[in-house]
Parts: sequence; structure tokens; C-alpha cells
Amino acid sequence: NIEWLDEMAWVADNYLANYSKALDYYEKAFRIASTSEKKDSDDIASYNYKIGGVYMSALKYDMALKYVQEALKINLELYDEEDADEAKCYDRIGLIYDKKGNWEEAIKNLNKAFEIRLEICDSDDMDLAKSINNIAVVCSNFGETDSTYLDLLTTAINIALENYDDDDINLAPYYNNIAFAYSDLGKNDLAL
Repeated sequence: NIEWLDEMAWVADNYLANYSKALDYYEKAFRIASTSEKKDSDDIASYNYKIGGVYMSALKYDMALKYVQEALKINLELYDEEDADEAKCYDRIGLIYDKKGNWEEAIKNLNKAFEIRLEICDSDDMDLAKSINNIAVVCSNFGETDSTYLDLLTTAINIALENYDDDDINLAPYYNNIAFAYSDLGKNDLAL
């Protein structure tokens, strides 16, 4: 069934790094969702997004972009108001452009995701923290390492700290990014 295919694809992608198997499962689920009598556009958008994520993991950025942009297109057609799925698409598109080395498009899409999340999320929502963190990391990838970069990362970790215990593993990427920021700013003593 479609739920089993979805779970197997997720395991193949996230635990096994077996991208061809993940794609196979997601594409089968996508075909079922696309041809079922109660065809659900939301499911079709979701599978496009997931397939794009697998291609991103497999470093096939053009294919990833194609699928995530299709998911975004469907979401834009489905909903009159901006929503979380739309923000996720803009966020992933921004990250794909970052991987492709296109800073301008990366920041444009990440900012769009952030703006949507700012409108629809509470101020302590982790999606907001992820948006801020992603913007800061992309700025760093393109050499924009000033104090604003550190301020963004500090804001992101403060939101994360409101959601997790101080020793939660989910905080590790935030602390890691702050350490890199201090290092980029020549403050290696604070990076430790």
C-alpha cells in the first residue's frame, strides 16, 4: 500500500542512503496517488517534494529542483493563502540553489520561506529557526560572514533552545554553525 511505500522510501533515503531504492518506492507511491480514483493533489505535491529531496541527497540538483518546483506549483494552485508546505518548498529550492552555487536565487527563495513562516508561525516555532539558520549558512557559503551572520545564528539557536532541552541532539547543528561563525570572524577562542 501507499503508506508502506512511503515509509520504505524514507528509510532507504535517510538511513540507508540507497537513493535509487528510495526513488523507486516514492515513484511507485506517486503513481498510485496520481492514478487513484480519489486523486489528491496534496499527495501529488508531497511526493514531488519527497522525490526532489531524494535527488538532492543524491547530489542531482537539477532533478531535485524540477520536482520541488513542481511541488511548489501544485501548492500555489491548491491554496489561496501562503502555507507551511509552500514555505518548505521555497526553503528546499533555496538550499538546492545554494548547492548549485547560485547565491542570489538561494537567498531569494530562503527569504520567501522565511517571510511565509514569519506570517504563519509562532515566534518560537522551529520552522522559523530553520529558516533563519539556512539563510545564515547560505550567507556564509558565499562569504558573507559579518556580525549579522552571527546574529542570525544566535536568533536561530535561541528559538531552538525554547523548543529543546539544553542537551538535546537537535541543537548540535545550531551550535556547530555558531562555532563556524566565530571561526569565520577570527574569534577562534569563542568557537571552541
